[in-house]
Amino acid sequence: MSVITFTSDYGLVDHRVASVKGKILTLNEQATIVDITHNIQAYNLLQTAYIVRNSYSYF
Repeated sequence: MSVITFTSDYGLVDHRVASVKGKILTLNEQATIVDITHNIQAYNLLQTAYIVRNSYSYF
């Protein structure tokens, strides 16, 4: 079983998150996709690093 965590700055206003998840599932329909957050400030690598660093060990 594959677990894919998804962290982005896409937000939840439009189709982008759903499109990426749909593409992943067409490639591997057995994959489990876990949303960490999609509310990262645009291109904020420090914020992203903080969130990923504090969540990755749980997966």
